[in-house]
Amino acid sequence: MDKIKSQKQLNIQTEDRWDASCIHVDVPSLQKEDYQLQMLQNNRIRGLLELSVTGREESSRYTYKTLNGASLEERYRMEAMGKKEILELTEQLLSLGEKVKEYLLDPNRILLMPQCIFKIRGEYNFCYLPIEYQSFCEAYHGLTEFFVKKIDYKDIETVFLTCMLHKETMKDTYDLKEILKKYREEAGEISLPEKRAEQKLDIFVNEEGEEELFPLEHPQKQEMVCEEKKYGFFKKFGKKIKSGYWGIGMICSQRQKIKLKCEFLEENVDNFSETCL
Repeated sequence: MDKIKSQKQLNIQTEDRWDASCIHVDVPSLQKEDYQLQMLQNNRIRGLLELSVTGREESSRYTYKTLNGASLEERYRMEAMGKKEILELTEQLLSLGEKVKEYLLDPNRILLMPQCIFKIRGEYNFCYLPIEYQSFCEAYHGLTEFFVKKIDYKDIETVFLTCMLHKETMKDTYDLKEILKKYREEAGEISLPEKRAEQKLDIFVNEEGEEELFPLEHPQKQEMVCEEKKYGFFKKFGKKIKSGYWGIGMICSQRQKIKLKCEFLEENVDNFSETCL
């Protein structure tokens, strides 16, 4: 089957049946029998919605049972997404990507449109389309566009995560696991002692009172005093916003009627008043 080059070529519909709801994805070409369909039909892969395929003239219909779960689009039609939900979805998606490889399936075939992602019994479930549509990197960046529209801009932690995901996934190729690791380091979720243990580094405090990591045999370590001291990520994030590093102005300019304005008090980060208007 030829690659589907445009989302407009995917006709996505939902249907509420008496026994269970489902979602239909129609594509303008016939599905040929291949090993992917056999894998999907003969195995129940946790995180993938059950799939059936029917041919309709010169098109194919892919039907997924949603078990009355709510799609991402429906769930956040009126609600705001938070950091917890974004991380949970992304981590489950990464886990699923590794899982489908065990069945010789391609993570690039997982649909990441908000109307094709469902939360069922506390877990996110995805639609697997057994044709070439778009790369995982392209699809996930499109999902971050949805995040940008749906977050609460008064929640500074969620803004920080969303801006990082959106900016870092603009590249043609990237490692999403590394981006999440970088986020946790920037946000302070990975402490310096943990990084020291992992990379065999020592923690030192420079003349400006900022923590630095050096190899155990670094020549400067004898000239520095080791001190346990931790800063929250708010100050670092404030500097990135002011310098334009995260490109928040660019992101917000794409969102009509959304204005983001962050003010940080560098001398006392914990006592800042309105962080975002």
